[in-house]
Amino acid sequence: MSTVTVLLDIVLVIISSMIVVIIVAFSSWLSDGCIFIFLLATLAYCCQHNMAPHYLAIQLNQASSDASRQRLRSASTPELIVPRTSRSTIGDRAFCVTAARAWNTLTPSVQSSESLAIFQRHLKTELFSRSFPD
Repeated sequence: MSTVTVLLDIVLVIISSMIVVIIVAFSSWLSDGCIFIFLLATLAYCCQHNMAPHYLAIQLNQASSDASRQRLRSASTPELIVPRTSRSTIGDRAFCVTAARAWNTLTPSVQSSESLAIFQRHLKTELFSRSFPD
């Protein structure tokens, strides 16, 4: 095995173990949909802040980085571009589509968090308020 393969295996083990811990920790008070939003939004945050593997980071594009959207109001927001898909059954389940949709549902205050720990704290608060509205 090459060193790159070994490193990729280690990264996948770390990511999968993080996912299992998160699901077990939050399954008691979040619905299944909110758990997946938490995972996808956390991965989207990591991709935007160079904390995720490169093959994931290149799939997400900010609206502000697109030259054709420079004059639009969305260029000043931290939203991600949701790519168009030709097949609703397969294409809508792709990481670039689901992560961008999950990210775009978050409030700007959550999206602009300074660190991963602060982001996850704000995200948990927002998802908790979605799960249990007043």
